[in-house]
Amino acid sequence: MRIFLWVSGLLLVCIGVYLLWFRGSGAVLLPEGVVTQTGILQKTEISITRRGSHLLLVDGEPMYLVESKEIHLGPMEGKRVALEGEVEHNIDEQDLPVFVVSGAELMDVNLPLYQDHQFGYRFPVPMEYLSVYSEEEKMMRFVDREDQDITIIALRHLPIPADQTFTAYVSGLFPDGVVIQVGGYPAWQSIDATSGGQRVLIDLGTRVIDLSLTPPSDDSIALHRSLFLSILASFEFDVPYQGGESTSSTGSDSDSSKATASGIPCGGPAGILCPEGEYCNVTDFAEGIGRCEGL
Repeated sequence: MRIFLWVSGLLLVCIGVYLLWFRGSGAVLLPEGVVTQTGILQKTEISITRRGSHLLLVDGEPMYLVESKEIHLGPMEGKRVALEGEVEHNIDEQDLPVFVVSGAELMDVNLPLYQDHQFGYRFPVPMEYLSVYSEEEKMMRFVDREDQDITIIALRHLPIPADQTFTAYVSGLFPDGVVIQVGGYPAWQSIDATSGGQRVLIDLGTRVIDLSLTPPSDDSIALHRSLFLSILASFEFDVPYQGGESTSSTGSDSDSSKATASGIPCGGPAGILCPEGEYCNVTDFAEGIGRCEGL
């Protein structure tokens, strides 16, 4: 009996020492076998020191880095997905685990559409937001579904001065911006690295669509940035872009080719997308920044 108690006590001590070591080592127990997880899929920076091309946000928090050799994840970026696969340790076990995807399904297939019939465009509204029109401000507000006093995204239309091109107008407002495309239309994106906010101005000819993102808190920046990018990626216009800059002058000072030509910046922390038919050729692997090139 004494021997049994002695062996049991020694076993308990060994287990306790192991648990103390395990906790101190920072090791993480991973789920075994094939698992399913839902969340919002977000593009992340390319790295040579860790695995994962995407990030899965669950309740606004990063849970897994994601990779797949079987599923093309690009069309699912910024959208709510259900992933199936196995979870593995990253190169450095202190990093987020890697979800190796073998199956994926879009969850946001029946989102309500925001439609503007006057200017002819539409996009799906993420389930986290409600749309509320402010008559006083002449602005569409996309508010937090849980707290409708908080405006996350604001949308309005601004006139382009008659003597200015689109490029001259938007670069004057936001000199640090970059050219992107939204729904095949030239746009100008400016990012506030401190707050995580963004402004995107889309060329409509004589007006711009002004979209502004204001994350309500630091811990929600990743979530709302991902949802904002999903809106930009889902923009659709009734009429394809006709080309040319908006100006009432001769139009000789046209910079519109910059908006549609290959070579525009892409990737980076903002996840800037390339126009349809082009891909992001990454040249700065530390920051995940590159230039758009034709396929």
